[in-house]
Amino acid sequence: MSVNKLVLPGDVVDVSATDEKKCIVGPGLRKEGERVVATRAGILKHRRPNTYWVEGHQKRYIPAKGDCVIGVVINKGGETVRVNIGSSEPATLSVFAFEGATKRNRPDVEVGDVVMAQVLMANRGMEPELVCVDSYGKKGVMGVLRSPTGFLIKVPINLINKLVAFIFMYLEALLASCFARPAKCGCVI
Repeated sequence: MSVNKLVLPGDVVDVSATDEKKCIVGPGLRKEGERVVATRAGILKHRRPNTYWVEGHQKRYIPAKGDCVIGVVINKGGETVRVNIGSSEPATLSVFAFEGATKRNRPDVEVGDVVMAQVLMANRGMEPELVCVDSYGKKGVMGVLRSPTGFLIKVPINLINKLVAFIFMYLEALLASCFARPAKCGCVI
């Protein structure tokens, strides 16, 4: 299969143009031994030097490890909160998954708050797990998003993928001017 062509589940994708050991497969593709196989219908896309994925229409977000998501807190428990990120099940966010959080110093998270987090773990049949820190333990732009003038917009997943690609081209200028933050789950704040 060549790039920018329609692929169906089960189609073998040709990645011989790049070193197969260093080929990065994204959503809609899976490595099976030496082959790369499509797992959903859509258009095969490629980003240099070696990243491949299938871009197709989907209504529901499928969490993947490392995705940056924006969600709304729907339930608060003892040490965890449940966050609606637009997937089939709500995600779990520990109150200790914030920068500087301890048993004595818990973050102020309430039902209805909008949070920006990263997917730590996402497996089929399990609730996704979120964290509000990066790999260095710093919050960066993640955490509870509080703005008296801000609002949350839900948009289709394929539009978010295009928006993310556009924002990476103009990231610094856009963030400096309007603080727009797209997330893979289909939200822009």
